[in-house]
Amino acid sequence: MSEPFDPGWFAMSGELRRLGPYRLLGQLATGGMGEIYLGRDPASGRIAALKTVLAPGGVSAEARSRFARETTLARRVTSRYTARVIDADTDAERPWMAMEFVAAPSLEALVVQRGALADEQALRRIGAGVVRALKDLHGKGIVHRDIKPLNILLTADGPRVIDFGISHAGDLTSTRLTLGTIAFAAPEQADGEPSTSASDIYALGVTLYYVACGRLPYPDTQEPLQQLNHVRRGATDLTGLPAGLTGLVGDCLALRPDDRPTADQLIRRFGSGESGDLPAGWSALIERHAAEGARLQRAADESEAETVTRDWTGDGPGHTRRATSAGAGAAGAGAAGAGAAGAGAGSGRPRPGGGGGPDRTGPAPRPART
Repeated sequence: MSEPFDPGWFAMSGELRRLGPYRLLGQLATGGMGEIYLGRDPASGRIAALKTVLAPGGVSAEARSRFARETTLARRVTSRYTARVIDADTDAERPWMAMEFVAAPSLEALVVQRGALADEQALRRIGAGVVRALKDLHGKGIVHRDIKPLNILLTADGPRVIDFGISHAGDLTSTRLTLGTIAFAAPEQADGEPSTSASDIYALGVTLYYVACGRLPYPDTQEPLQQLNHVRRGATDLTGLPAGLTGLVGDCLALRPDDRPTADQLIRRFGSGESGDLPAGWSALIERHAAEGARLQRAADESEAETVTRDWTGDGPGHTRRATSAGAGAAGAGAAGAGAAGAGAGSGRPRPGGGGGPDRTGPAPRPART
């Protein structure tokens, strides 16, 4: 018998009830930089993940400009392996951006709740999708700059890269490393140099190792400064990787950016990504999220009452959660296309949510965060 799916309801709070045409159903996440809501457009019936600026004292010109730049970059991304922008209004009193709602767990949640993924072909399938998303970004002059398991959702059709909250075009000034997670940063980022497409490739290599082994490819430590030192020296240990991926991941983790493969080269090395079965525990969690997403859409269509949403994965890093409340309405999803992580990149660490069961192998080591 499967374990119950703990609801963990959360009520709406504050005065915000609508963004543009979208009626807000509930809050998915909040952090230092913004808030993520689940909303429904009454005209189309479409539900979406809506990101807005966190501005208790009003939206400053700087915050509005930064949000508009993020929106412009996100609109340029069209890969099927990303969560795409549906609509936006950066001139509104409270600027907002609506993105595809992706009812799926993150790779972080899957590793923490269901254990590492040891199958080479399944890992290739994930890598093939992520690198295709990176090809789209890099081909348009965009560097993601925060590739990590928390920012990759996994659906039955493959991965979705989310959270462009600190993504920048190549000619823009670098965001400080403190906005991301040290453990997934490239050596040049740790040295304070500008991020490039090669930095994303390095982060992909660390991510794949983490997913395959449930730990980082560095000596085990929770201290940020020690992790930073390991990153800067390129002190990686690939023990435990499937043999067929050691060379590929090792090339991604090359110390010099020029020695790393490009996204195009990796697409050829990963293959089509059409084969590779996931473990039963992973598939079950993915199916559960998809079913909850479908139930949410039905409930949103049927309900006229005030609705609430719930955190069903614990994917968001350190988000503020509201007091629990019984609600008449939709069962929400904690993984959003806009990226729950995008609301507060770099704040806190994710907490395991409902869905862990007997096949869980135990929590993976946590990367230190700044």
